[in-house]
Amino acid sequence: MTRRWCCLCLIALTVTVDAQQSRGAAERPRLVGLDTAAVETLIGHASERNELADSNEAYWTYETAAGTLTLHFQNSAVVDVDPADFPVERILRSASPAPSSPQSTPWTAFVDRFLTEPDHAGDLGAASFGEDLVRTRARLAELRAMDASRLSPDDALDRRFVETLLVRRELEQAQLRRWRMDPRIYMRSLEAIATRLEDADDDASAAAVEILKLLKGLPQDFRSGRRNLTLSVPNFQTLALAVASAGGTTLATGVTKFAGSVPDQKDAILAANAVARAALSDWTDYLSKELPKRPTGYTAAGIETYTAILHDQYLLQYGVDQLYEFTRQEFERTEQRLKKAAAEIDDSRPWLTVAADMGDNAVDDIDADKIAALYRTAGETARANLDAKQLVAVPWTASLEDWRFTAADSTPESLFGTLDPAVVLIHAHAAYGDRVRALYQMHNASAVRRERSAATFTDGWRLYVEQLLEQHELMPDDRATLRLLQLRLLAIVRAAVDIGIHTHKMTDAQALSFLTDRVGLTKAAAEREIAATIDDPGSGLGYLGLTEITRLRDDVQNARGGAFSLTDFHAQLLKIGPLPLTLVRAALLN
Repeated sequence: MTRRWCCLCLIALTVTVDAQQSRGAAERPRLVGLDTAAVETLIGHASERNELADSNEAYWTYETAAGTLTLHFQNSAVVDVDPADFPVERILRSASPAPSSPQSTPWTAFVDRFLTEPDHAGDLGAASFGEDLVRTRARLAELRAMDASRLSPDDALDRRFVETLLVRRELEQAQLRRWRMDPRIYMRSLEAIATRLEDADDDASAAAVEILKLLKGLPQDFRSGRRNLTLSVPNFQTLALAVASAGGTTLATGVTKFAGSVPDQKDAILAANAVARAALSDWTDYLSKELPKRPTGYTAAGIETYTAILHDQYLLQYGVDQLYEFTRQEFERTEQRLKKAAAEIDDSRPWLTVAADMGDNAVDDIDADKIAALYRTAGETARANLDAKQLVAVPWTASLEDWRFTAADSTPESLFGTLDPAVVLIHAHAAYGDRVRALYQMHNASAVRRERSAATFTDGWRLYVEQLLEQHELMPDDRATLRLLQLRLLAIVRAAVDIGIHTHKMTDAQALSFLTDRVGLTKAAAEREIAATIDDPGSGLGYLGLTEITRLRDDVQNARGGAFSLTDFHAQLLKIGPLPLTLVRAALLN
């Protein structure tokens, strides 16, 4: 999750504490001043205790009892406030320096380094990628040498989680080695320039320094790409050319415009930009003319590496053959459900045709006002459907008030070629559920779980929220339910394609046919799915996350019997955070 998400646009509040007051239990520091005009209501009603992280990673909690609000700061300061002056629905943020950190331990020091060190520390030369692998293996050895029995239960979970992340990094660097076949590796600075320009208004001088450095580095990055790329992967080349096109626009217009806002750096930026644009032009020619002459294909993960992804990254104790057979069975089961449901609507046509027939629900995809209204209504419906009774109570209600579902959050036309209101509605529910999950993640007490996540958890949760629509009968009609099942079929096929391509059970052509003929994607959408699978082995396993979450829910319900509450289960799941689901199970059941 990005740092920009974590900030939540917090408004500063000036808080002063009497420095002479003792910090012992008998005499607490007292709050002597409030700048209430600077307070923003961030948090809705919580229970008796809650936590909030600000952009500086400083923590404090509040407790309410006997009519007082007690604030516990990370530096052990404790402050009582009269709720009449400060409503308990608010949490304070001090504009003064962040409270001092707790005493560092080997574990906390390791976490600090892990979260701040870049995955790739050197240039983009082949030697630097080898150095990355040496560093990763050293980090793994250091982590594994720690005595987990000396850690708290939560820290022990985090330690295991970090180990899975480092294992994946090692697999990337030692086995997958995408730097040999993906041109986009050498275009990250180009994308970083566009990202930095978006925030340049906050501090133009600082942005100028960063952008100038990125511009100067682009020619060398492209030269490294020419030396390192040994395989030609058509899907990657197509995506890289799209990045190059967008980057060319950024350099031609965005950087040029920005240079005018920093007079003292203008000449240097424009000069570096001219060199960068020439280098990008040469790089684009290389991508379209020279790279295709290299051996065509890509290096699939292979059974051994893919098994390591399953076992050591996601902690799923299944074999490759077992999972592949599972996806085949799930596909057949779901396809039969689709056929049966479609026959109840119109038994004269195939289910794909029935699902695609929008009838009177068709939306003019060039009418901007109608499209905006469609997305607005879908978002409002999702918010109403997924309330505290259906999904989970959210303490941070103010953070949800500004949530809006827009066309940027869902592109059904990119999947099926049409703007389908049913797909928009389904995506709106998944997006709202994901927003709720992200809020819980932002407020997790663990720095690791705030900053990192397991894809099987996050993708599985989105699919789980979609599944709730069917279980709670929230779909507006039978055809919308067909679309819901079709999207579930897509999730199953993503897993099958992921496993199949990387373990040589399925060719690209077979995957393309599967996605277009059996799921109903457009050819362009199917090609994007395959490119994503090649790019990131294991990224298509969201359906396994859904399966694990559902199985965990059922096990918890069986264990608790009549005391089971679905919304409590959701809250506990989200409070634990986006760990591999084997660790979530251990935390929840043990």
